[in-house]
Amino acid sequence: MDRIQRSLEVEIDFSNYTIQKPSLRKMPARVRQPEIMDQPELQDSLHREALDVLRLANSLSLTTRTLWRPIRKIAATIKDRPIRILDVACGGGDVACRLALTAKKRGIPAEVHGADISETALQHSRDVAKPYGVAVEFFQLDLVNDAMPDDFDVIVNTLFMHHLDEDDIVTLLAKMSAATRQLVLVNDILRSRFGYFLAYYVPRLISRSPVVHIDGPISIQAAFTVEEFRALSDRAGLTQAAFSNRWPERFLMEWRKP
Repeated sequence: MDRIQRSLEVEIDFSNYTIQKPSLRKMPARVRQPEIMDQPELQDSLHREALDVLRLANSLSLTTRTLWRPIRKIAATIKDRPIRILDVACGGGDVACRLALTAKKRGIPAEVHGADISETALQHSRDVAKPYGVAVEFFQLDLVNDAMPDDFDVIVNTLFMHHLDEDDIVTLLAKMSAATRQLVLVNDILRSRFGYFLAYYVPRLISRSPVVHIDGPISIQAAFTVEEFRALSDRAGLTQAAFSNRWPERFLMEWRKP
């Protein structure tokens, strides 16, 4: 057992969280519990620190490359205007910024937007965007309760679905599929022993963030297998969605509007 204790000037008591070390036992069924990053009382500096770690994790996981391949195919079909891309639950904004930068480097006109419910995440995203030298618009959106914008060719979601219960995931997938002009992409973690191993040890190697040290393993416990998420996408009406495993322990769901 690894009990994380650190004196922090926040209302959250980190010492209450006990994280199991990785083992060779089979991963149990999905267990969802609130992640620290989702808590409104989390100190802004700790929130931003965790978002920076997630930016590094996305880089190591080749997230932009994973998403860009199907986006590029859609962009090739649009001749008279920029492709419009929306990253929902954009977190620290790094995925949206890197997609915009990739499009710029490839000479593909693109308008990229990011949406998140957290004002801290949105401000962090705007700060992150400056060094990239790309124009990305960020705005506030409650994915579960607000209407989804319907003027985007591609709607992307990364590392968020495992935060939700199954019914909310079905609702969100249905909203994304109804709103997009052409493509829905979901990139998320897999619930597996190797995934838990990575989520436990890698954050401890690359960061001192107690938020990520705790939330990483919690996220894996709340994640899905491909078969489980496929069942949810079927419930949402995305019966033709294609799934593939991606580095290191993630999956990609691709759904094209008929």
